[in-house]
Amino acid sequence: MSPHLPPGPELETSELSEGEELHVFRIVRTDDVDAPEFADSFRSHAELGLPPRGVEETHPLIYEGISAFESRKAAVATARRYPRIGSYVAELRITPDAGARYLRWGARGHLTLWGDAIKLSETAVDTIPVEGAP
Repeated sequence: MSPHLPPGPELETSELSEGEELHVFRIVRTDDVDAPEFADSFRSHAELGLPPRGVEETHPLIYEGISAFESRKAAVATARRYPRIGSYVAELRITPDAGARYLRWGARGHLTLWGDAIKLSETAVDTIPVEGAP
């Protein structure tokens, strides 16, 4: 896992193989899995029509993905630093059936996920509020 992305637009993403599971955490806006805001929390900046920022400007593929973390602690810490992102952290267990791709990069176990927002939202097995989280 590289702490930084390579220069240029080319990035090599990974897919899950049969029997593999990706266990990650995503900052979300609500804990109501039936609310449209929950599924929207799995849409990229590109899909939401938001302008690219930071690394998304130099890596368009990152702009089309969503951030996740390998640990709940890192997701909670990020949500506390950037409360506008969301007030909850969803635990995801992604299997090959979700059709997701991923790239591990960045600090503190960060990765980018690509996939259908609805399918990704359906991989949530638990959601906790950031407030009061350890």
